[in-house]
Amino acid sequence: MSVPYVRRNLASRYRLIASYCEACNGKYFPKRKICPKCGNNDHLKDISLIENGHRANVFSASVIRHPATTHTRYAPYISAVVELDGYKVPTMLADFEITSDEVDIVNDIIGMVVEPVFRRITEQGDAGVIEYGMKFRPFRSSLFKEYGPYTPKKISHKAGLVSYGVYLPRYKITVEQISATFGTNAETYKRGLALEEKGVGNLDEDTGTYSVEAARRAINHAGIDPQKIDRIWVGSESPPYAVKPTATIVAEAIAAVPYVGGSDREFACKAATDAIPDAIALVNDELTGKSHEYTLVIGADKAQARPGDPLDYSVGEGGVALIFGKTDVIAEPLGFASYLTDTPDFWRREFEKFPSHGGRFTGDPAYFKHVIAAAEKLMSDLEMTPKDFSYVVFHQPNGKFPIRAGTKLGFEIEQMKPGLMVTKCGNLYSGSSPLGFASTLDIAVDNEKILLVSYGSGAGSDASAWITTDTLLEKRERTVPVRDQIEGRVEMDYLQYARSKGTLMF
Repeated sequence: MSVPYVRRNLASRYRLIASYCEACNGKYFPKRKICPKCGNNDHLKDISLIENGHRANVFSASVIRHPATTHTRYAPYISAVVELDGYKVPTMLADFEITSDEVDIVNDIIGMVVEPVFRRITEQGDAGVIEYGMKFRPFRSSLFKEYGPYTPKKISHKAGLVSYGVYLPRYKITVEQISATFGTNAETYKRGLALEEKGVGNLDEDTGTYSVEAARRAINHAGIDPQKIDRIWVGSESPPYAVKPTATIVAEAIAAVPYVGGSDREFACKAATDAIPDAIALVNDELTGKSHEYTLVIGADKAQARPGDPLDYSVGEGGVALIFGKTDVIAEPLGFASYLTDTPDFWRREFEKFPSHGGRFTGDPAYFKHVIAAAEKLMSDLEMTPKDFSYVVFHQPNGKFPIRAGTKLGFEIEQMKPGLMVTKCGNLYSGSSPLGFASTLDIAVDNEKILLVSYGSGAGSDASAWITTDTLLEKRERTVPVRDQIEGRVEMDYLQYARSKGTLMF
């Protein structure tokens, strides 16, 4: 399809914009300019079918095994019509395993409860535009939230964290699966990396889809109008485009356009935390005289690793979104400190598909030097010690590095445990330390201090200190907890995993 056609249909695809006729109660998707039933055009109202956690039922379905060339990569897949609040929506189903006869599959899914999710629809060749939109996946009741209206209660003098949202993919792959593929000893890797499994996405998931889903959850947690978001930063080292920002995809999908700024950030695994001071400073801006109500920072990545490389065992996928503002702050910043040098411990040259790394060189002169220095500088500036913090979260390339760094700094293992997610999720790169921060906020109570220390190869580290407020508990029911997303994941084998990230070699 042409680029203009894709642009004209973004609203319907990204946000499921439908029409409701207030004159005759007609319901239409996609949206109409004139009501087909009564011919009225003065009483048509545009509505989004994805607001407030809408669920749908599969109305009809077909298994497509031999699609048009634009969809060959995703075959076989299920084309369906779902019924959502009385609207019939043609769509594709996501995260369904097609392993049996078509008749059996269709009989099983007719009437099934499904939920909307942002995914890739197709690509216009290897060099063309990626088409995104809403699909529907099996409904997971454990993750469902009925987001009612939220009334703002408290305005702070200074900006802080207003909300967070985490999206982790439905699938996982274990160390045993990877080891079986390459003939290695699984126990050696499990001991060496201190992890058991990692989260991985499906064929139609990437940094763009993770960013959108995480952002939507953060907006629901905050209970805000996305039109009030003034700027969006997306930190990633695996963007879907080399030249075209992911931030624009997010802005369009969450309905923050057109009066919003945005850009992508790149600094290996600290691309997202690098934007946090800027996000807070913009909300606190008193120079321009403009009110910047909210800012949005996202850290998201798709797994990048050469097959069989040690990174292949540890690199996970997902996205974390953080919204900053002055209304109903759940965590206030106490201070920031950064430490940066030119240390080439991890890199990916232009046109190279996989990153390279310096092996053991990534440890003492890179990760530990920068993480410890940034943390010590911030604690010194704030005149605080490890005992002043309830929790500490470090960047997590594996399960051993953060514990070693924390121990060197004088933290206890109990202060690290709530944020140590790498053992089950893998290293989310730009989303790694934000994921640990989110999982810690999931269980924290008011007036607890959290130290957050990221690390980005190349190399640099950002340290920030936070204190939680009582609003954190008041808004907790609006979150989708990290640990709930880990439970009930579906295991992939390595063949499926390699296909999902485009590294299928056999």
